[in-house]
Amino acid sequence: QMGSGVFVPLCSRNRAFGALGLVRRRTGPFSPDETRFTSGIGQLLASYLAQTEAEKQLVRRETTMKATLDSVENAILSLDGQGVVRKMNVAAVRISGFRDRELRDRPFWNTLIVPEDSQRAATVFRQAGRPGGGATFDAQLLSKEGQPRAVRWSLRAVEVDETSPRSYVRSGLDQTELVECTKELAKYPKSAHTATEAAGQATTQSGGHCQSAEPTGAEKRSSPRRDFHY
Repeated sequence: QMGSGVFVPLCSRNRAFGALGLVRRRTGPFSPDETRFTSGIGQLLASYLAQTEAEKQLVRRETTMKATLDSVENAILSLDGQGVVRKMNVAAVRISGFRDRELRDRPFWNTLIVPEDSQRAATVFRQAGRPGGGATFDAQLLSKEGQPRAVRWSLRAVEVDETSPRSYVRSGLDQTELVECTKELAKYPKSAHTATEAAGQATTQSGGHCQSAEPTGAEKRSSPRRDFHY
């Protein structure tokens, strides 16, 4: 049986978590110290509940973001201010053959880019570090098996606030199959042009006259065909 009590709301910003009450059996007012004690405990408890809820939301957001990044076909890498890979999505692991923990010793242009393109990739990265920086460039990726892949990269700088270190998001579209198909298709017009030139030369050598060949399978008879009346 409750005689009297004092209650304080558990709120943090615009979020309510309930109320904290201090009750006793006897009736009568609470002293100022008891009221301040209850209010202080309520503020601490509200802060703890808000932090716990924020951490849960952060975990849910990171889980959703990871699932989203892993569902795309582009290779997506998170870089620190020195160009070292910190995180990779599933497509980046599949295309490169590397895990992010294998690339944390050197910048990406010394680990993922072929030697002839590494200096240009490093220059693009440094230029993208300027305010509002970003760039799109082509550079071959060197896989873990030593095979070059034709990739079009997009680099963007991410700056949350002045106190947080700047990071970068780098995405790559693997165009190896497209480049190979384009090179293969480029051979056919050349072959057709060569055949046309050869045919023109043969016509010129024969005096410019084309003789029609006798139809294949033409009937040859020693006497005219008779008409049959049915």
